[in-house]
Amino acid sequence: MIRKFLIPIFAVLLIGALSLLYKNYYSHKKNLPVIKENVILETYRSEIGWGYKIFKNGRVYINQQYIPVIRGKTPFATKEEAKKVGEVVLEKVKNSEAPYITEQVLDSLKVGY
Repeated sequence: MIRKFLIPIFAVLLIGALSLLYKNYYSHKKNLPVIKENVILETYRSEIGWGYKIFKNGRVYINQQYIPVIRGKTPFATKEEAKKVGEVVLEKVKNSEAPYITEQVLDSLKVGY
């Protein structure tokens, strides 16, 4: 007779303990800080001009040795041009946006091509 009461009581206690554990885990998980990825821009000189690399968490994420969007393989003429375009792409990567550039952006940055 006591067994008839112990099984439901044990089941209720087990369900209660599991729900408390779940609630504690879920509320703790919501309060975790959002970790920003470490994203860095680096310009470099190549044999034919300038380019840039974007590193994400220590690994090369983008290696842009040519001016994006335009036809052909034309490197950036100066370090400053590579840096300007790289900074735009860097901000897009940091904001989880698609890291593409348009001709209008190149024109607004005064990048020659």
